[in-house]
Amino acid sequence: MDYKRNTSQRYPTFFSEEDIEGTIELKLKKQNFEHNGIRAELHGVIEKYNKINSTITEFTNLGIEILRPGVIQEVSSVIPFSFKNTKLQYESYKGVYAQVRYFIKIIINANVLTYTYEQEFAAVNPNDDGVLMENDESIKLPLGIQNLLSLDFELEHNNYNCRGIIKGFVSFNYIHLPIKYMELQLLKQEKIFMDNRREEPALIESVELIDGSVTKNDVIPFRLFLKSYNLTPTYRNVHKI
Repeated sequence: MDYKRNTSQRYPTFFSEEDIEGTIELKLKKQNFEHNGIRAELHGVIEKYNKINSTITEFTNLGIEILRPGVIQEVSSVIPFSFKNTKLQYESYKGVYAQVRYFIKIIINANVLTYTYEQEFAAVNPNDDGVLMENDESIKLPLGIQNLLSLDFELEHNNYNCRGIIKGFVSFNYIHLPIKYMELQLLKQEKIFMDNRREEPALIESVELIDGSVTKNDVIPFRLFLKSYNLTPTYRNVHKI
């Protein structure tokens, strides 16, 4: 599985509490490479951006010793490593003001130099429908213009799976002005509450609901299939940020 959400790059992808395994392929210029140990580290960080600088908060830092100090005799060798049952607390995210990222860092301590290599990977923690339905209720929103227009906008739920279906309808109570066109817009917005920053809403999709006149008591149902939009789940209070 690979990861391609809100980014053109693809990354190896893991679920939380899955074994994160890989290999290091060493190609040396000569035999008998003496080292002081080879180590693998797993890091999870939150990076926040503003116009002046960026800040990094680390929430995961695990390390394992792959090789003890010694001598590697082969010019080419493959060394496996594994982090067992690793809890990936947050899902990977790449946004305008912040990102949640994970990476493996390989550290080779030689006698004189230290060699490092980093490989980013992605974490996916899909919620099941049972979690989504907790504290869930329908959305009922009356809209209108006084003495000119009154309508009700209703959705079945206020929580949705990113690959689910938004179902709802618009019902018109009274109309005293001509309406010829109406559309439903799917927007996304990134917010960082501690910094009181928010991105301007970005349009993901527009769906035409009405193309022509409507009358009193008309009901316009709609369905919006989310699977094709590659959405990112909504997270609140991610590491208290």
